Amino acid sequence: MSELPRDLASAPGPGVLPEAPDATVAYTDFRRDESGDGAAPWTRGVSVTAAWLDGYGRVELVELDSWATTGGRPFLAAVEAWERVSDHDHVAPVVGAGKRPRPWVATVGDSTLADRGRTELAHTLWVGVCLAGALGYAHDEGVVHGAVTPGRVRLHPTPGWAFPRLDGFGLARLLHEGSDATIRDPPERLALRGGLGRATDVYGLALTLYEALTGDLPYVTDADPSEAVLGAAPIPPSTVEPALPAAVDDLLLPALAKNPADRPDLDSFRDDLLSLLAAETGEGDSSGPADPAVDPSFPFLDGDRADWRTACPSCGRSVTNTLAAFRAHWRDAGRCDGPPERPPTRATHSSEEWARIVESVAETPDATAGSGNGNPNHPLWSALAEGRVVEVGSVPVASLDGTYPWLSYPRRGWRVPCPACGSTVFNDETAMKAHWSDAPNCPGPPDDFETA
Repeated sequence: MSELPRDLASAPGPGVLPEAPDATVAYTDFRRDESGDGAAPWTRGVSVTAAWLDGYGRVELVELDSWATTGGRPFLAAVEAWERVSDHDHVAPVVGAGKRPRPWVATVGDSTLADRGRTELAHTLWVGVCLAGALGYAHDEGVVHGAVTPGRVRLHPTPGWAFPRLDGFGLARLLHEGSDATIRDPPERLALRGGLGRATDVYGLALTLYEALTGDLPYVTDADPSEAVLGAAPIPPSTVEPALPAAVDDLLLPALAKNPADRPDLDSFRDDLLSLLAAETGEGDSSGPADPAVDPSFPFLDGDRADWRTACPSCGRSVTNTLAAFRAHWRDAGRCDGPPERPPTRATHSSEEWARIVESVAETPDATAGSGNGNPNHPLWSALAEGRVVEVGSVPVASLDGTYPWLSYPRRGWRVPCPACGSTVFNDETAMKAHWSDAPNCPGPPDDFETA
């Protein structure tokens, strides 16, 4: 099994991916690959050419054909939307774009997930986590991809697992409009009802992962696309590939629901991907010191969501499933009433053990009260609150308003290394404070930070 990258959402880190050019790239700067090989397929209406850009490397030049039904303005507007979200680690960059001699855009020329064929479970799940993060970032910016397929997932060769980046935000969907229906189209497009939205991207991502895991599609592919997709339930992936666990069926089939309203939202789907990935790789196993006051077996809920995040039994909010994170959450009176006196349903602890957990929350020094490593009187917290911090531990801070995620490219996603001790921490203020307060091998918030 491949080794799991240290940061699930941001591996492999800086210095591995080529940086997009800062200066404007002209149409004449590209050197066409005369062989014509290696270009990824796009929908009809565009010409695709493999090319090279000095100082960057291999790229792919996509040009709008003169006879295409897509207009030049919509093409360039879609490219602009794509470029708006291309600063995410797992979005393929727009290397260059222009409107002369005809509307064009250049992106990376890496091979695609479609070229790989079937891939192993852990790697595929990790790709799904990365792409879900990219889609979530785009949705927050008001951009829906609308046409996620294996052919749109670029895989940059890196040590270990290839680094996935999704291309064609908005553009792939635009170019597909007006073309013939295909077996990869979402049900809402084939049924000609409703628009394409965020749930469409959940469907496209699930379909992409299904194909990567099984080498096939969940429908009878030699039938009429509308009849195949709308007329039958998707075939469970474990039926196509018996080596896959049943948990993969439970993950993908709900996301392939024909009614968009029946699909999980993107955040829930990403959490489920992470949970299954942790179970597959053993990443969720705890090797840290046991809590002296309680049974150390946290996560404290069993089942499919135990390894990463789970619902608070008091208020229902999603919390990182560690005792430290729950302590911090339960002490946040503005969000939660604290730990319930009775054990939650499916708790792995006995009533007596749960009582010790509740008692330990009250007895543990509160990071928000000025004791412990997470003392809010530390100058770092004050500087963050005032929006003055620009660098922590020689790492640039993402923004000047004190918000999280607080580390800049390429680790602004799911988890980041603690700047004090280097261990991986979930990238939100509650988790970081809990880590600095409770982690026995961490000295607390670092004094090495720069302010504006």
